[in-house]
Amino acid sequence: MQSESERTANPIMKVIPYSVWKLVDDSGRIPVDEFLQSVRDKKTRGRILSHIDRMECGLLGDWKEVGGIYELRLSFSPGYRIYYGILETVHIVLADGSDKSDQSDAIATAKSLYAALLNHPDPMALLVPWGDPPQPEQDQIDEEQNGSNGTTQL
Repeated sequence: MQSESERTANPIMKVIPYSVWKLVDDSGRIPVDEFLQSVRDKKTRGRILSHIDRMECGLLGDWKEVGGIYELRLSFSPGYRIYYGILETVHIVLADGSDKSDQSDAIATAKSLYAALLNHPDPMALLVPWGDPPQPEQDQIDEEQNGSNGTTQL
């Protein structure tokens, strides 16, 4: 049995699960999806997706507050970042992502999008669930409309 000093020296950390959402901008774009599609290396993209999945379980990883939003700091490749806000203490709202090269622009975009969300009369109307697949790129839409499935018949 643990003594009182052992129990207080090693408190049990309670992990809070979150629902994770992607923010949609005024034009219908989902900036975090666009960022993820821009990560060309599949292994790196998988690592980023894995970190976001862990956030859903309450494991927020290495983060820092940056002017009203949060920055998930991923210390691999060129230093990827995911910018998010927390809505009603239980919803993580993914606003944007970047690497260190365009960090300032991504932070500004994320702050602006998150502020618009907070000022919206129905904030949930600007969100899509994290589990929804990314929006297809325009080339994929064009191929589907033209009847091409990406295969060549011999």
